[in-house]
Amino acid sequence: MRIINERLNTFLTGLVILGLLAVVNAPAQTQVKPGFNIFSQEQDVEIGRQSAAEVEGQLPILKDRDVERYVSDIGKRLAAVAPGAKYPYQFKGVNVSDINAFALPGGFMHVNRGLVEVAQSEGELAG
Repeated sequence: MRIINERLNTFLTGLVILGLLAVVNAPAQTQVKPGFNIFSQEQDVEIGRQSAAEVEGQLPILKDRDVERYVSDIGKRLAAVAPGAKYPYQFKGVNVSDINAFALPGGFMHVNRGLVEVAQSEGELAG
């Protein structure tokens, strides 16, 4: 039994050392760079505007000013520090209980009511 305990302690000590080495050697935060885009910023906005009109014709858009303001305030704070081109971001709520959100080209964002309801903080919703 003593031999098993010694081997277990040695194994656990090795795991701890490996874990510490992994943390020490971990690279700094990943630098995100905008990817390749064949469309101009203006084309992205126009494609997004057309797509948003189509989506909003098919999905029930939430008509609640408080939720719209809440989602927009969070989104605008994120957009203010986003790298890359600056788009005319728009945030709308979708009156669906599914936990989901999606973005269209050109800064058109849609957040489902279900996601807003289950998020326990602004950070969770923003994530």
